[in-house]
Amino acid sequence: MVLSKPILCFVASLLLVGRGTADPNVVLSKEHNSLLCTEKPTFDPFYEDVNPFLVPEENTEYCPKELSIVPQNYRGQLTREFFSNEEKKPVDLFWVNENGVEVFTDRIQPGEVKVVKTFEGHLFHVRIQADEGGKLLVRHRVGKISFANPGQVCSSEPFEKLEFEDLSNAPGPKGLGCNFKTTTFSNHVGCPINLFHYNGNKERLVGQLGSHSTIPVNEFSSNHMFEATYLDHQFRARLTDGTLVGEHTIKRVRIGPCPLRRREPIAISDEKIRFEIRNTIGIQANQTDSLSENGFLVSDDSIEVYEDAVSWTSSSASSLTGSNTC
Repeated sequence: MVLSKPILCFVASLLLVGRGTADPNVVLSKEHNSLLCTEKPTFDPFYEDVNPFLVPEENTEYCPKELSIVPQNYRGQLTREFFSNEEKKPVDLFWVNENGVEVFTDRIQPGEVKVVKTFEGHLFHVRIQADEGGKLLVRHRVGKISFANPGQVCSSEPFEKLEFEDLSNAPGPKGLGCNFKTTTFSNHVGCPINLFHYNGNKERLVGQLGSHSTIPVNEFSSNHMFEATYLDHQFRARLTDGTLVGEHTIKRVRIGPCPLRRREPIAISDEKIRFEIRNTIGIQANQTDSLSENGFLVSDDSIEVYEDAVSWTSSSASSLTGSNTC
């Protein structure tokens, strides 16, 4: 029997997850569809000489200012990054080398997701094409994910080694999905934590991070662990008594238009103007932080505060370079 393409796509998307195994309850995003693989995925090599303390935090800046001195790269573990172009025009992706020089990597078409094999610690710039001004849209640092504990409250419950759920014999397809992403998690809580993968219905223990910096990565009580995971997967860090201290979702690097910038204070006496400015820079109707008491938009800096909150209305990425997507 010959299966149609839609059926093949559905079957291929039912890949399993977690430390190289699979979760039959999770449907992976299209970037991980097995039809995209030219060969069976295998774990990336683990570099013993990488010092996880030197790997910077993951960080994304939208429409940032140009820098005369760009922070250098530190080569961490091998991983992948996903750049999703939600602009209405092509953009150019650059790797910023150790000398701060931009090296052209690829052009990303509207609606396209570019999967880049790289190292944690590496820096990337996304720009409008040079013949249209070359404006810097995104500065993204590939890096580790850290959990902190602002309240500095630790649990009195003992930190004991627990058994992880073994999914190697789970029913359904097995093995790594295409374009998995390896991520370093770091414990900055100040006390031991248990790390869970949350699939929308339940949590599954995937790691235990202590506070010992001398213990090798992925060993019990080490404050760093290295995990193979996928886009849209959510992780939750809990103290030994179950208190939630942090959560993180693996996301694409979204590329969209810069918000409107105003160089001079603007009187907002008309409700329509107020709405238009709010709508342009992504401020919700119930937020007034950037507005002074007399209804003035105080400065350009006030808008910058909300750059990360800008919501793009473009449709989500619909294709992958060189791939026959479903």
